[in-house]
Amino acid sequence: GKVEVVAKVRGQKKAALQIKKIVSENEIDFSKPYMSIWTGTDETISHNYIEENKDLYPNNDNPVSQIIGSTIGTHIGPGVLGFIYFKK
Repeated sequence: GKVEVVAKVRGQKKAALQIKKIVSENEIDFSKPYMSIWTGTDETISHNYIEENKDLYPNNDNPVSQIIGSTIGTHIGPGVLGFIYFKK
């Protein structure tokens, strides 16, 4: 496989809308690992996204992590909201 950036937007509200669009319009393989990611100090960003979009995920479950590798973390900086998944 390959790692690919599907979209980039500026701002947390736009990021949340873009992730929702990606999840609802793409064939995501929910039998494989998937996870939302975020960076920063304000957990409400990720919690709000998860609560508002539970219906997009199997069993209303969307794991969240703040752990991002140093290479990617250096390039994306604080305040990022993202989603990692496998395509079907």
